[in-house]
Amino acid sequence: MIKPIKIFWITDPHLNFLKPGESTLYANSIAQNALPGDFVIITGDIAEGPSITGFMRHWKSILNQRSVKLYFVLGNHDIYFKHNNEVH
Repeated sequence: MIKPIKIFWITDPHLNFLKPGESTLYANSIAQNALPGDFVIITGDIAEGPSITGFMRHWKSILNQRSVKLYFVLGNHDIYFKHNNEVH
């Protein structure tokens, strides 16, 4: 039997504009609705350069607790104020 999976697709969330703690609530709400093997894809404009690494590490730690994988594609805002190589 093939096990169904859910794909959570989020585009242009601009997490750096959320109030403190709201990013955690957002990630937790997805994690609570996900099952092991599901995954999250975030496409573009996740946050601005200086903050993106922190957001992605934090989201990964929350999702890993439920064995949910995180994938993302950077957008133009994700490299604002930081060198492209540093963000990658």
